[in-house]
Amino acid sequence: MQPMVASKHILLVEEQAEVAAILRAGLERLNEDIRVQVAPASEQALQAFQNTEFDLLIVDMALPGLSGLELMARGRKRTPQLKAILLSAEREAQAREQAARAGAEAFFFKPVELADLLDASERLLGLVGSFLPPEIQLSQLNGASVEQAMLSQLLGELQFNLQAEGIALFDQRGRVLAEAGNLPDNLQNELMPPLLSAHLAAGRIAAEGLQTFRIARRHLLLASLGRGHALLLVAQPLAAARLAAHAEAIEQCKPHLLAELERAEPRRSPALGDTTPTAPRDAKLEEVLDKAETKPTSRSQTDKYWKEQEVAPLPDAGTLSYEQAARLGLAPRG
Repeated sequence: MQPMVASKHILLVEEQAEVAAILRAGLERLNEDIRVQVAPASEQALQAFQNTEFDLLIVDMALPGLSGLELMARGRKRTPQLKAILLSAEREAQAREQAARAGAEAFFFKPVELADLLDASERLLGLVGSFLPPEIQLSQLNGASVEQAMLSQLLGELQFNLQAEGIALFDQRGRVLAEAGNLPDNLQNELMPPLLSAHLAAGRIAAEGLQTFRIARRHLLLASLGRGHALLLVAQPLAAARLAAHAEAIEQCKPHLLAELERAEPRRSPALGDTTPTAPRDAKLEEVLDKAETKPTSRSQTDKYWKEQEVAPLPDAGTLSYEQAARLGLAPRG
């Protein structure tokens, strides 16, 4: 009996043997017809391309020797339909942009979650349709900026980890900047106004906090991110312990979201509900104001001040004295 021919071949290029072993074991458990070949460096990967036509390449962009981008290009010369997942240990937005321009199907920052990598591999090999690929599909950015793509990826990862129905990031005007999953149909028209009001009211008490609402057999979790932005998470009804776990997960994700918001919106947004343009800051003026007396004046000092002032009596209704008219510029000139 002839051995079964593997229908899907994956080339995994990974320097660390322990990491490679874990990834290989996970990938081969996806399907009995998957075969994974590991190459510790670009030289071995090039040799593997000569002997096998691969369906999927998983490689680090910063590989010594030939980079992951160059290796992907070499592999596609032999196998044009080769899919690629690029990895990067450097959390720079430029890495994602380079991967997208080179034509990679998916991209992850290291350390990558095994579940996320397996989900992407299954989808790219056509073994299963993923309901929520936590990584950004680079071939379908549709003109979105790299920063917006990063925000979407972070939200997708958070939704995936918490198994939430949907999640959205909105600004001080209620505009949704990024989202993942399924959000309520009436979010913009009906839910957003009261959510903004609740967010504003909570911000007056504490700069950061988490509010929970129970609406139509769902829990809505509203978290302030600062700078007028907020995060809305929609989930099935949660027990107290699960709510606490969700709150902790959101707190851990906040610094990453704020970092991407800084890149996407370098100018500081006005406070929620404030539409007045921000005036330029004057460092000298601020220093003088900081040193100025800010204690409130006592009632006795206020009464003493007004007693010492000479206040002209108010005229009768509808009448002005000549002196008052002159002060207003209404008296005839001589």
